[in-house]
Amino acid sequence: MVSRMGCVGVYGGHTVISCLHMPDARIATTASSQDILRQQYATESGLASRIDLHRRFSTHPEQWHRWLFDQIIFRPGDTVLELGCGEGIFWRENAERIPQNVTFALSDFSPGMVDAAKKHLASVLPHASFEVMDAASIPKPDHSMDTVMAHHMLYHVSNIDQALREIRRVLKEGGTLYAATNGTHHVQEIDNLAIQQGIPVDRMHEWQPGNFWLETGEEILRRWFTHVTCVTRDDALRVTEAEPLIAYTLSLAACRALTAEQKNAIAEQIRHIIAEQGVFHVTKASGIFIATSPYVMRSL
Repeated sequence: MVSRMGCVGVYGGHTVISCLHMPDARIATTASSQDILRQQYATESGLASRIDLHRRFSTHPEQWHRWLFDQIIFRPGDTVLELGCGEGIFWRENAERIPQNVTFALSDFSPGMVDAAKKHLASVLPHASFEVMDAASIPKPDHSMDTVMAHHMLYHVSNIDQALREIRRVLKEGGTLYAATNGTHHVQEIDNLAIQQGIPVDRMHEWQPGNFWLETGEEILRRWFTHVTCVTRDDALRVTEAEPLIAYTLSLAACRALTAEQKNAIAEQIRHIIAEQGVFHVTKASGIFIATSPYVMRSL
């Protein structure tokens, strides 16, 4: 990824892209399917299949959620809002690292995910609040949050500028947004399995101009934040077992419309490749944007 208005460097062994730009107030509505989102994340099972594949077969030496935690700064007394908390796997994977003097509010668009997070995090985050929440209408007061986390969810938002307007509204001056996302070539080999069965490319990941990817996130965030940094992660999947990859692929919402014959064709193709080559290689492109705006100096 190349920054058009910033500099490229290395931080902790990872590519870092920084830019400094003043935000403007433009609103650009992007279309996505909330029905697909509800289907794909209504229950834990599909999400669990995807998480399990990445956990078991990633080439990066550090587990994704541990790496992600390393990029986030928690300060004593902070108030943290997470949008798109899912079933709470991020916190479970970092249970022993969670600071005790920080207030956490976890939310998700899916009631099923919120219920799962409550169940799984009862002992991990006993004092956290849980709420079903739409990022486009955050029911929190102005300037009430030190940190907002929005991992792997901004590309689902139908009006991303409205969501970022809300995030800026609830962040305190000097507050930070942490937003992990993927690149457009992320898991492209898995996508190709479904595309070969006749699923249109634009059904796989809601490809729309303005969606929040590694390639587009910097420009989008600059509309609302003065400083944006992106840290990318060098990773891939080397899958040596067919069944986890089959479960992952068929858990995608776009694949649910396939016939039994088409699903069997995908499964057999995966089995054939692993039997012949010993491994199924999958491209990964992931990273995290860190966006802040400086404190505003006010006259006394």
